[in-house]
Amino acid sequence: MKGRKSDWDAGEEAYFEYHCLESMDSSDADLWLRSHQTVEILGEAEWEKEWGEGKSIQERIEAGMPKLYRIRFNDGHEGTAYEDELYTSPEHWVRDDPPAGRLDELESS
Repeated sequence: MKGRKSDWDAGEEAYFEYHCLESMDSSDADLWLRSHQTVEILGEAEWEKEWGEGKSIQERIEAGMPKLYRIRFNDGHEGTAYEDELYTSPEHWVRDDPPAGRLDELESS
């Protein structure tokens, strides 16, 4: 899969693009509003490892069972990202940028 990796190691840098509900009403609005930024991989988060071991990234994503990683943004915010939201380069992003200035609004509420 172009622009993606089968495994990310702690300490690596990735390019994050949020792929769920793009809305201020989303429970993950804090991640959506940080879309299209670089992140530091902190390590794998809990996921269905028993099922996914030995499967390719393509097989995991097609089955709806992608790996989950803990990530840190440059502003120190930490969250989780599925492997299909992490890229080796921003040239592979397909979504629009999130609205500018809305992160401050979210954090002040």
